[in-house]
Amino acid sequence: MKKNKYPKVKFEIGSLEDNIEIIKEFYNDMESNIKFLYEGINKNNIEEKVKEFYNNNQELFEKNRKEYEKEWNKVSDDYFKYITELLNINPKIKDITCYILYIPTFPRDIHKNTFYVGTNMEKDFIISTIKHEITHFYWFKKFKELYKDIDDKEFNTPYIPWIYSEIVIDPLIHEKAYDEFYELNYNGENVMEHLRGIYNKNIKIEDKIKEGYDYIKEVYKEKENK
Repeated sequence: MKKNKYPKVKFEIGSLEDNIEIIKEFYNDMESNIKFLYEGINKNNIEEKVKEFYNNNQELFEKNRKEYEKEWNKVSDDYFKYITELLNINPKIKDITCYILYIPTFPRDIHKNTFYVGTNMEKDFIISTIKHEITHFYWFKKFKELYKDIDDKEFNTPYIPWIYSEIVIDPLIHEKAYDEFYELNYNGENVMEHLRGIYNKNIKIEDKIKEGYDYIKEVYKEKENK
């Protein structure tokens, strides 16, 4: 049997502890979204509310796990082929684990090859989300090849390499980036439109990445000086 050269995305139900920690971490920033999910939640009863839902909805988690796995497996190899050829990078990485929890935001851990998604996500949205996350794993691998001295901590918020990795999702793979990035302007020009222009050039992907990074550093240097 021929071994698949691409990694596998494994779908698992996340732990109660992780669900609690994610809600605690994002409670202040995403309070309205969290209150939408957990009726009556406040900073003092997070553990109680999350535990109640988690324990009472294992069937939902398992149903979603099977659905997400089924839908992703239809496009898995095609997308791994697409993104690794696009980035001109070896497709070999460790398998990626997608954890399903009752959460409004989807954190990832580049070093552990893991990310989290929520429940009851529509087919198109779950596929788009997984593509987005897989792109990050390969993007940072490629970025490390080009910028060998970069500190891995910069692959997380609030550092510019992380910001660049989120903005570039649109021009690179034509999936939607965070809303806030479409509102950025620099020197009288929309930043996203400028970045799309770079990635539409007939040049090597390595040159696109470098030119885009230099540009994003300029944009945020100006923002920091204001």
